[in-house]
Amino acid sequence: MEKTSIAFFTAFLSLFLVNVMDFSSLSLVEVIHALGDFFVVLVSTRIVKDLNLRNGGFTYGLHRAEVFSVIMNVGIVLIGSLVAVIVSLEEVESSPFSYQLPLILGSFLAAFSVILANGRYGIKEHVVMDSINYIVGAFAGIMILFTNWNVLDPITAIVLVIFNIYISIPILRHSYSILMERSTIDMAKVEEQLRQIDPSVHHLHVWAVCDHINAATLHLKANPDDRLEDLEKRRLKIEKVLKKYNINHVTVQFEINETDKATS
Repeated sequence: MEKTSIAFFTAFLSLFLVNVMDFSSLSLVEVIHALGDFFVVLVSTRIVKDLNLRNGGFTYGLHRAEVFSVIMNVGIVLIGSLVAVIVSLEEVESSPFSYQLPLILGSFLAAFSVILANGRYGIKEHVVMDSINYIVGAFAGIMILFTNWNVLDPITAIVLVIFNIYISIPILRHSYSILMERSTIDMAKVEEQLRQIDPSVHHLHVWAVCDHINAATLHLKANPDDRLEDLEKRRLKIEKVLKKYNINHVTVQFEINETDKATS
């Protein structure tokens, strides 16, 4: 993850320097995007380190921090996009001169940096989307350099803003679903499928802890004289079905009485 953090920081730093040397609305859009992504990678890196701590005491709550970091990233992108749109609209009218060479070099360097990044927990998705943004910015700079159509700078910036907002809304909606512990499956369908294997299945609950961890709990009825080996076989059959739905944390509770029916 340190390599990933360095790669995204390099992308942010290169675009920040572009803004210092030759400010434009397009470079502003790119540096805002790079800042948001660097923040997410920084938080994710910290999360992974904490998860790897021996006896760190961190459980599912730490994974929720990933969701919050994504939401904050989307917030940075959306707020920054509004600022960039205002700047872009002003530049469309004035069409200010821009050297473009810093933007071209910075965008290609940023794209190269994030392509070198690797990691888990949504980093690959960031790499793809960021590379598209930076490469588009670089080619827009090349076109302006050879055509002197400076109006392409704010126009490209507005297009990238619309693109970023378009891809950010589904991410925000997905993060909200995770925070609200929405089920990742068709509960009725899966419960019916489980009952075909074990008719005693009840109290089934499925939810997403974060983007890469889905959890499930359920109850099975048992008899006092059931052997442990038989109970284990029933549990494994249940888990086998749930794993098909990418549910990787399953808790099965066996009960030998009817006392918990009132709590369902």
